[in-house]
Amino acid sequence: MSEEATTQEAIKSRATALTRMSSQSKNLWRAYLSAFWDNTVIEGKKISEWLRYFSVTPLNANDEPLTEMVPKQINEYSVLLLRRINEAHFYYNKLKSSTQNLEHMVAAKVDAYVKARVDHYREEKTKCPAKETLIRAAKGSLLDEYACLRRGYMEVSFFETILKNLKEIRETLNNVSTANAHEIRMME
Repeated sequence: MSEEATTQEAIKSRATALTRMSSQSKNLWRAYLSAFWDNTVIEGKKISEWLRYFSVTPLNANDEPLTEMVPKQINEYSVLLLRRINEAHFYYNKLKSSTQNLEHMVAAKVDAYVKARVDHYREEKTKCPAKETLIRAAKGSLLDEYACLRRGYMEVSFFETILKNLKEIRETLNNVSTANAHEIRMME
C-alpha cells in the first residue's frame, strides 16, 4: 500500500472519528437542554412551562396556527400579547432588582473583607498584600454568593429573551394590522 493511500485512510478514519464525536456531543447537548428545561425552576415554574406559557402563536378553533387574521382576532391576540409582555416585565424587573441588590451586598462584603484585612495588617505592622490579592481572597470566600449571582444573571437573561421575543411578535402584529387597515382603505 502506498504512503498516499495510507495517509488517505488515516484522514478518512480521523474524519469518521470526529463525526462520531460530533454526533455524541450533539446528543449530549440535546439531553442537557431537555434536562435543563425540565428541571430548572424560575419563579415557581420549569423553563419548559414558561416557554409554553409565553408561546403566543395565534391558533384557530382546531389549535392550528392562523395564516390570516381578521381585525377582531388581531385585537384579541394583541390583548393577550400585551398581557404576556406585562407579566414578563414584572418577572424581569423583580429578578433584575433582586440581582442588583445581591450585587450590592456582595460588593459590600468584598469591601468589608478588604478593609478588615488591611486593618489587620496595619495592627500587626506587617506588609499588606496587593489590593487585587485581597479582592481575590474576598471573592474566594464568597463562592455561594457568586453562585447566586450567576443564577440571578441567568434568570434575568431568560426573561430578557422572553421580552425580546414577545416585542418582536408585537411589532410583527402591528405591521400586519397596519397593512390590513391600509388594504381595507384601498378597497373603499
